[in-house]
Amino acid sequence: MSPNEREEQFQVWLIHMDDAIEAFSKYLPQDVSAKLDYSPESLDALEGWLLNRYSTKEDLKLDSENVIFDGAIRYLGETFRKTLGGRWFINARDRDLLFFGIPQLENMRGQEVPFSPVTTVTACFSRATGNYFRTILTNLQSKS
Repeated sequence: MSPNEREEQFQVWLIHMDDAIEAFSKYLPQDVSAKLDYSPESLDALEGWLLNRYSTKEDLKLDSENVIFDGAIRYLGETFRKTLGGRWFINARDRDLLFFGIPQLENMRGQEVPFSPVTTVTACFSRATGNYFRTILTNLQSKS
């Protein structure tokens, strides 16, 4: 895929953000989806559900789980963006840079390093704390 095609695909991904999060929330139990209000605490509900539903990040990354994996990425990113500002972007051109070809957030308050919701969602399985997402968010808030 060419860099222009990656960027176009990313723009389509952004356009469908709200619809994709809404579709994702329909896959969640009502008690979990009711807590998804883009607050830092809502990240614990999401992370807890992911850890209870999937044994490994590989289980979440199966094609059959695409709506959930994509939805979790989007919800996590939007919660960070709404709380800390910033914007979504994609590095579609430089293969040598970290997070090539995957959605990232930049210019968030307190941000000092690249942030990818994709890798953050998958990293929660190795951390298995239940509050990994919120901890990152609150650490960034304390720096801003």
